[in-house]
Amino acid sequence: MSDQPTQCPYCLRVLHSSDLESIHQDEDGFMCHDCWREGNTFACCRCRDDGDNEDKHKMLVVFESTAARFGAEIGPGVYRIANNPYWESDILNSWLVSEHLERLCDLPKDLIDPDPDYPCGHLCLECQTAIINGVEVPEGAV
Repeated sequence: MSDQPTQCPYCLRVLHSSDLESIHQDEDGFMCHDCWREGNTFACCRCRDDGDNEDKHKMLVVFESTAARFGAEIGPGVYRIANNPYWESDILNSWLVSEHLERLCDLPKDLIDPDPDYPCGHLCLECQTAIINGVEVPEGAV
């Protein structure tokens, strides 16, 4: 990055080379840490730390019974995402694809429901490993 200030292409915040620890780069150029974080991480529903988006779609935490394809329901618990897509939607609704999810265990007590309007959450890789300790997991699950 040159000494000339530049703007984050997403939020238009002015970035200076003196802010290098909070500047990231992608194919669109330099971006501020907040915009990078929003596009590349998620809040783990167990430890509340940032998880890497690459790990997000390995397991799904279902906090309350939610709609599944063909009128079925998926109950609360922790699920391994065996295949994609694990959810589908139309213009008005979305639902889980139960045949693409494998139930691993009941909800652990230390999970935090991250969004009251969304019945599911995701776990960072470290918490995925902690959750499956003691649970027999199919080969290649995590």
